[in-house]
Amino acid sequence: MKHVLFVQPPFFRFIGIHARYFPYQFVSMGTYLKNNGHRVRILEGDKYEEYGNLDFSDQESLYDNYLQNLKNFSDPFWKTLEKEIQNFKPDYIGITVWTTFIASAIRTAQYCRKICPSAIIIAGGPHVTLLPKDIKKIDIFDIGVIGEGEQTILEIVNSKPLHLISGIFYSENGVLKQNEPRPFVENLDDFGIPDRSILINEKKYEAEDMGLIMSSRGCPFKCAYCATAIWKNKVRSRSVKSVVEEIKLVKKKYGTIYFTLKDDSFTVNKNRVYDFCSKLKQEKVDVYWECNANLTTLDRDLLIEMRSAGCMAIKVGIESGSDRIHKIINKKFSNKIIESKIKMFDDIDMHVTCYFMMGIPGETKEDILKTLNFAYKIKPDFISFSVYEIFPGTKLHKLGIEENSAIDHMEIEDYFKIQPHNYFFANHKRHLAGMTHDEFDSLERSIKQKVHKYNRSPRSIYRRIKSRLPLYKKSFGYFFNDMKQFVKWI
Repeated sequence: MKHVLFVQPPFFRFIGIHARYFPYQFVSMGTYLKNNGHRVRILEGDKYEEYGNLDFSDQESLYDNYLQNLKNFSDPFWKTLEKEIQNFKPDYIGITVWTTFIASAIRTAQYCRKICPSAIIIAGGPHVTLLPKDIKKIDIFDIGVIGEGEQTILEIVNSKPLHLISGIFYSENGVLKQNEPRPFVENLDDFGIPDRSILINEKKYEAEDMGLIMSSRGCPFKCAYCATAIWKNKVRSRSVKSVVEEIKLVKKKYGTIYFTLKDDSFTVNKNRVYDFCSKLKQEKVDVYWECNANLTTLDRDLLIEMRSAGCMAIKVGIESGSDRIHKIINKKFSNKIIESKIKMFDDIDMHVTCYFMMGIPGETKEDILKTLNFAYKIKPDFISFSVYEIFPGTKLHKLGIEENSAIDHMEIEDYFKIQPHNYFFANHKRHLAGMTHDEFDSLERSIKQKVHKYNRSPRSIYRRIKSRLPLYKKSFGYFFNDMKQFVKWI
């Protein structure tokens, strides 16, 4: 039996924003290891005490805090990590690496190496899969896991010879070697129902945080800005029976009655959604939930069925109010279709959040203003407005490289100097054709102020409260927590 410690590097805590939920993928891998006889603990750097606000709309303006805190080893997180390592004495330490917080992942690995020199340190996560050559430059990591991690990490921990393990790279006698890719597992039920008890500080999570569910992996849509290409545009789903069983177990153990289905698009397979709704009602699970969805997969009958099974909110990606930009980013709808689809939410009284972004390559100032005006026109219950970021391996990243507006790689030291939303841009002063950096920056601030005002309007607040009234009637604790979060957010 080996001891395996997974660490989610601190990011939001370094920015000053309160993080939600828990690292689901680590819990899935940890459960698989635990079920195969190993001891596992998971430490999340963003969730072991209350801190920060909840306004993610202003996240980019706080990135300087992140860069500064990377140098601050007096932050309480490091003492917590040291204590956990000394008590648990891990044989293996797994660290997830996302592009946005790669610098924090490196800092975390360095600290782990200092405290526990004997542990084998493993890097995994989207950035390792999308840009393995980056991680190969960092000798603090002993092994890199490319792609899906459950089977790979088990073979590593079971001491299978490295040259026989698919989906990894490693160093042998100073020579870097990369093995053949590992095929995806077709039956996700084989990994078991994620066991949240392996989370360190398990009791620090709210009941709603524990309601995070991933019922599938992958997305069939090919949005040009999205990094879900790591799943090869293929969707693999857990059985509905497994998902419903997880919901029942979490409800019983943590008192959770509100769940968030974080699939890239939960409604890809309509028959599966109908089956899920039917089972929730037949088994009288009596919970509420929300999900992400691609707008093209939704129709009125489906929404009504979901609503009858406890779905209270859906989040959809619109991104632009310009049909020309929709074509650039490979969104398969027009403004006319969007308007008719969003109206369905209002008709059946279901809360809808719409995601928009600005700064998409090829955009003009007029396109950005069109997006804002279109958001006002369709009147979603909540507007999420962000600035385009480059993710390695995406279609827009490749296009940017061809047009010399993006670079194909970064030097490791630059991840510690450049704000994360500017990674991979050829010019780290953000701008679009026809706009200077200062003009772009001014427009961004102006739009975010307007969105901020929209989301705090009486209508938006009323819609949020109204959508969650059934939840409040079931559990006053949810109302109390929402009020605490509302004060932070406002």
